[in-house]
Amino acid sequence: MANDLLVKEGVRGDDVRRVQILLISGGYLKGEADGVCGKDTVAAIKAFQEKAGIAVDGVCGQATFELLEKMAKETEAAEAVKGEEVPIGGVVKMGHRGPGVRYVQELLIAKGYLSGEADGVCGSRTAGAIARFQKERKLVADGVCGAATYAALQEDGAEAQYEALQEEDLEATQEVYPEENYGLMHADKGHVVYVSATAYSAHDPGNTSRTATGTRVRRGVIAVDPAFIPLGTRVYIPGYGEAVAEDIGHGIRGNRIDVAFDTHEEALAFGRQDVELYVIE
Repeated sequence: MANDLLVKEGVRGDDVRRVQILLISGGYLKGEADGVCGKDTVAAIKAFQEKAGIAVDGVCGQATFELLEKMAKETEAAEAVKGEEVPIGGVVKMGHRGPGVRYVQELLIAKGYLSGEADGVCGSRTAGAIARFQKERKLVADGVCGAATYAALQEDGAEAQYEALQEEDLEATQEVYPEENYGLMHADKGHVVYVSATAYSAHDPGNTSRTATGTRVRRGVIAVDPAFIPLGTRVYIPGYGEAVAEDIGHGIRGNRIDVAFDTHEEALAFGRQDVELYVIE
């Protein structure tokens, strides 16, 4: 926001929307951040100015805006400690924290609406990014990620991005283990397969809760190339434990596997690893 720009009745645009998000987060304004400074927004600015002990004129200049930002930052700091923790798929709004917030932030970052790191705390930046996304998709721009906003965030781009990452991992795998070196080598614990392993969960973008064989995606399941590791094969992965090949997926070819976890956070923490996979006889 420019130093000489004032948000007052009749003004429209992103600056107005940013002020409205802050007013909504502070409980001064209800409804959506529509980017139009009407009578309700003016009344909310006045209510904030009165509480802040500054001149009450219903105009948000730089001084009022800086106080609004300060209020939001203090709220975020407090809510980061005691705010409601939201699971993936739960409603995300100002002050919330946890895996649900982090998931929404990752989707917003992937689509270019939010920059920086997904820290799992829904502050004014995250709420503002949600509102901008909602406005472009012609949803209620209230900065709250509910069912409709989730659906819009997930409907395009997420699956393509996930598949692109898988293709990238596959190429890296084949550089380390050329196809002619694939195969099973004998080891004391059974046959060992040298594989590149990534991780996934039912909560990842584009995923469902069921495997290709109809079982539930959960820890103890791996996705494989059936031509390399037949479905139903029991395996042991050091550091992970026993698992069964119950799933297949795009980009899973040759000595490439996906290891299932119960949460999105566990899958992210696993990353990509080159491992020895023991086929249990």
